[in-house]
Amino acid sequence: MGPLAVAGWCPDGSLRPKGLSLLEHIIKNGNERSVEDARDHMHKIRSLTDFNFYEGTIDRGNGVREKSQNIIELLQDNERIREERNKSQKLREKFTGFSGAQQGGAYGGYSGS
Repeated sequence: MGPLAVAGWCPDGSLRPKGLSLLEHIIKNGNERSVEDARDHMHKIRSLTDFNFYEGTIDRGNGVREKSQNIIELLQDNERIREERNKSQKLREKFTGFSGAQQGGAYGGYSGS
């Protein structure tokens, strides 16, 4: 299953609400094939830059338009993708330093002596 399917693309071509955020996360943290797959389907993402959804008189589609534009800009810039992936890797490494194994055991460092 490709990253676009995981990100919430429905069979009819529509997108679930949080799919763009998930797609951005997959691009930044997934394997290289996910970036290639997203580029292969960039036309679907580009179509969301004109997304309109009004609830009464309030435009609720602005976030989708902005997020899709950011993803398109990210996919078109290899250097930016590399920077974002490096940032994500450093953040993962930072948080793996807080595991219980490094703190002295399963109980957060408590020694029963």
